[in-house]
Amino acid sequence: MTNQFEPMVSIDDKATAYAHSCLMDAVTNFSQDVLLLTDVPPCTNYSGGIFLNQLSEILINEKVNLYGVFMPPPGLNIKFDQYVINQMNYRILNHLHDDYINETEKEYYLNNIEIIVNNTVEFILNNDIKMIWCYIQCENILRILDEVYKKTKIPYTVQIMDPIEWYMKERNFNDEKKQDLLKLFDTVINNAYFCFTASQNMNQIYKAKYQVNCDYITVSNEENNFLYDNKLRDQNQIIIAMAGQIYCTDEIISFLQALENMNWKFRNKNIIFKYFGKFVSEIHGNIFGNYSSENIIFMNYLPQSELDIELIKCDLLYCPYFFSNDEVFKKISIESFPSKLITYLNTGIHTVVHGPDHCSPASFLENNNCGYVINSLNVNEIQSQLELILADIPSSQILENAKKTFKANFTKDIISSKFLKAFNLTPNEFRLKILEVNNMDVYGARFNGFDMIEPINNNTDHIINQIVTYKYSDNKKVYKFYENSKIEQLEINFRNFEDNVLSVHSQFSIIGELLLNSSVFNQSNFIHYHMIHNTKLPLPFLTHLFAQKPTVITIHDPWNFTGRCVHPYECKKWQTGCESCEYLDTLFPFKEDNCRYLWKQKEKINKEWDIDIIVSTSYLNEEFIKQSPITKHFKNVHILPFGLDLNKFKDNGTKISARKELGIPEDDIVIFFRSQVHFKGIEFIVEALELLENPNKNITLVTCSEIGNLSSISKKYNIIELGNIVDEQIIMAFNICDIFLMPTKAETFGVMAIEAMACSRPIIVFDNMTLPFITFTPDCGVLVENKNSKKLMEAIKFLIDDPNERTRRGELGRKLAEEHYDMNQYNKKILEIYEKAYERQKYKLEDKNTDIDFNFDISNVNVQKLIYTIKQNYKSLFGKNKIPLKFELDILKFNLDLEGTTNSKSLIKDIDYSDNEVMKFINYFNHQVYKLYKEEAFFTYNSSNKLISSDNSISDVSGISNYVDAVVNDPVAKRSKVYKAYFYARYDRYSLKEAVKRRLTNKPRLYNAAKKYYNFLKRFKF
Repeated sequence: MTNQFEPMVSIDDKATAYAHSCLMDAVTNFSQDVLLLTDVPPCTNYSGGIFLNQLSEILINEKVNLYGVFMPPPGLNIKFDQYVINQMNYRILNHLHDDYINETEKEYYLNNIEIIVNNTVEFILNNDIKMIWCYIQCENILRILDEVYKKTKIPYTVQIMDPIEWYMKERNFNDEKKQDLLKLFDTVINNAYFCFTASQNMNQIYKAKYQVNCDYITVSNEENNFLYDNKLRDQNQIIIAMAGQIYCTDEIISFLQALENMNWKFRNKNIIFKYFGKFVSEIHGNIFGNYSSENIIFMNYLPQSELDIELIKCDLLYCPYFFSNDEVFKKISIESFPSKLITYLNTGIHTVVHGPDHCSPASFLENNNCGYVINSLNVNEIQSQLELILADIPSSQILENAKKTFKANFTKDIISSKFLKAFNLTPNEFRLKILEVNNMDVYGARFNGFDMIEPINNNTDHIINQIVTYKYSDNKKVYKFYENSKIEQLEINFRNFEDNVLSVHSQFSIIGELLLNSSVFNQSNFIHYHMIHNTKLPLPFLTHLFAQKPTVITIHDPWNFTGRCVHPYECKKWQTGCESCEYLDTLFPFKEDNCRYLWKQKEKINKEWDIDIIVSTSYLNEEFIKQSPITKHFKNVHILPFGLDLNKFKDNGTKISARKELGIPEDDIVIFFRSQVHFKGIEFIVEALELLENPNKNITLVTCSEIGNLSSISKKYNIIELGNIVDEQIIMAFNICDIFLMPTKAETFGVMAIEAMACSRPIIVFDNMTLPFITFTPDCGVLVENKNSKKLMEAIKFLIDDPNERTRRGELGRKLAEEHYDMNQYNKKILEIYEKAYERQKYKLEDKNTDIDFNFDISNVNVQKLIYTIKQNYKSLFGKNKIPLKFELDILKFNLDLEGTTNSKSLIKDIDYSDNEVMKFINYFNHQVYKLYKEEAFFTYNSSNKLISSDNSISDVSGISNYVDAVVNDPVAKRSKVYKAYFYARYDRYSLKEAVKRRLTNKPRLYNAAKKYYNFLKRFKF
């Protein structure tokens, strides 16, 4: 992303040639590279930006290459949707002020327009853009679009949500400027390839006036299938509700006065008016201030899914629209369309539009017979019409029509089809939008989905993304669960609490909620989970998570079958319940034995899942899945060995040069292995190498992963420890070695084994679990008796002494890798599994499983024990994160029977985590923490977010102290001041300035820090 264009030389000649090529192109070719030109960019917190975000998602999901040129007005606190913005190549320009009042200012303004136009054209040429999509709300965008079209002749689609007259009225343009802009607007619409309008009314007007291809388009919602039990309604109440922005104040005031005249009653029922939206005292105080809180209830802003649930509990939904005789407001009333009406029609609740008969929402309801209209501002007439409506509410036909109207006009599928027509595209209903869920991307890329991203996105109709906790690549298709350092600290605190206090695993975390509410999850229609125990997805939350989308899990190791351990070795207690664990000190150690409770929890939740399972070998299926009481009921199990990019993993002929680079003599025997204490058999390798005597060659040992495990043999051998390495270094290590050792104690596949085979290197393995099968012992891999260091030494000596055998086994390994472990075949087969699993599970997308039961029994003894333990460890959990007081009131308010108990260790030992009430409480607890962290909006380094808006509100500066502390005192920021300055100078210099003025004047240290940093940024020119 680039923040600002630099002035450039004229490109008229290039543009002329490009215009000619665009005219020569068939219209069908312009759809794959689209430029969005707009002032407010796609985002999640401004109505126009939210709409653009929805439409951008449609294009991205059809694999369109989307570009952007944005000119946001100053002071906007833009919050980007990472799913959309990650996929875009975009530029942000300074907003030009179009309120020039004389010829000199106008000339300056038009000169800047020319610079922007030239840079936009250059951007178009460099990216071979074939289509422009322009959201027109202001003069800047109109002029830029017109000039870009003159230079390039690129076809464009325009989108009009409000009449341009509204913009001119707001800006108080004089008559001459109005006429000039209206003429330009007419030209732009006339030249458009397609025009999107805001309503049916506007659509008819534009078709008649401009003879242009057009269709109306609005925001879309997921179909609301929530049902509310009428028995739960208060039969003595009538609830009238309004949601969203308030812009028709006269209408609302007269409506409320009519309710006042009715004494807030109808047929002995009390009338309550609920308002769902952000309260702004200077607006809402004047409207609602004269009425009792018993009659008017403020519900605050709610996310769409939560709003839908609340609205279905109401009896009538109110939508006011302009009665004004002002020419501009009347035009708005006729042509624009309120998005709240779409939400209302989706609820199955009666809707009333309070507006003149000519207004677009009124005519829409009447044309479709799907709601009521109150067409007067006279209070007595309003009362009379409202009473008729309330009396008629039992009519079911209008409700039925409302749902039909929503389905015919406003679902995501309908809007998507309409929108794509302008780009000569049709929705691909068979496209999978796959999300790979894991703890990291690059490490484990062969088996966690990362290596599939490029080939599947580039060579198939499907889309694949990945979401991880730790991102090490710069791949835009990889997302993070969070960017916030405070959330990271919280997750560390939770992990320490589980490890050091509770002796449990995968219970307390907000990763599940972060995933469920992420934009990339919501845009996906198929989810593939890996390494759940490393990703820290809470086990009690998985049933809810897996019910949302078609789901497949790759079981990478036996953790899924045990109460705790990743590899049970010879222990068979996982088959009977993991009672009395004898191995609490292996990977993911426990201080206390809670294995039986976690085993029972896994058994219980696994029985609730309808998922597909992938395993890499038949061994894992036959010896674990079919033998475990936890998983033996699963029927849809797919066996798929992992694959490699065989063009990368091969003998690339760099053995001599790579050895020279590492200082390894050309004639040495090089033995390569993974040095890792857990599972990988490093102790047997060390012992075998200690036993190896008088080899006829000098030996160099090359290791990856952990370092420092070979100190006992460091004098005997030349040792090179590479540490944690990525593909290029792994391939180099295989190419310089003569022998690869993999005598693991437990392995469910063994990716490095097939990498060695692909690189034509012989491999030695122990006779246990899967490695003998995947290395095709004894013909290819050398098989050694399990855990026998002497036999391992003999096998090493055998390969050292016989170069021909090394070559034979290496060549055979390559041949077998080509036959069995080709990534292209793996990708093809896994897509077949995905498609089959999707067809079987796609009912989940229709069921919309959004409810989760948080209603735990506070009297349950296990719940009480857990709450008590949380109370006792509250500071260690949240002390560093400064959780607001309302969290304490929510969790710590419970009075427990266990208060005053001294033997807390005995309580922790006896918590049954398989208890349904405990699992409900864990889900409740994680959900509450997630909500608070979301509401708190803790500061993160994000160049797109200003902390302070340009209005007089100071509600957005609550994080400024954190911001200043972070920027001034954070050593990372200090080490890269110029880099930080580059981003913050463009976005947050205003915020710092306003913070100094408004918030920090009474805090000298922060005041001086902010002022100092602000002055530092002023030295840079961007």
